[in-house]
Amino acid sequence: MPAAEITAETMAALAEQDPSRCDQMYPELQTAIRDEARFVIMFWAVKQVAMAQDATGLVNSATSDFGQDRLVEKK
Repeated sequence: MPAAEITAETMAALAEQDPSRCDQMYPELQTAIRDEARFVIMFWAVKQVAMAQDATGLVNSATSDFGQDRLVEKK
């Protein structure tokens, strides 16, 4: 399944109102992606870091070796 088709199918599943149809669509998409993708990002860091309000400069990265800790400042 080409990437454009997977994207279209994903958007269709997102818009689907029938829960039983959604239960069919998502596993189909997961199978297509698993079978055809070169790699799959399993986990993505999304604001998983607690930081004081007066701290600045933190770059939250999906990789722990990004090395930007030296830019963090607290005022």
